[in-house]
Amino acid sequence: MSEFAVHSLLKTQTITVQDVYCKGSCRQLSAEESSTATHLVFPYRGVYMRHLGQDQAVAEANQVLFFNVGEGYRVSHPVAGGDASLTLALSESLLLEIAPRTSCLARLFYHGGTETRRTAG
Repeated sequence: MSEFAVHSLLKTQTITVQDVYCKGSCRQLSAEESSTATHLVFPYRGVYMRHLGQDQAVAEANQVLFFNVGEGYRVSHPVAGGDASLTLALSESLLLEIAPRTSCLARLFYHGGTETRRTAG
């Protein structure tokens, strides 16, 4: 079995919902990764750390993390046992509907009025 198991639950033109399981066998920082779409990640089992530059966010049950398109991050697992998360990949059109650039939510996704996105966690 690979490090990840991904089960697709729903795929439409605006959103993809997946159940993602990671074995968590790599305890040190992973190589840098990036998302191909903006993801809202809802961990429901286990724990991992998301490292974004100098910022770190604990990913555990009852948290939500934003993984923004094209933004580099690393992952580590402080404890053994792996993790599982429900992920929602949002299309650009849905993202703009949820968080228009003029809304108070826009700061989670857009920085400085450019296409560069920020991650909140």
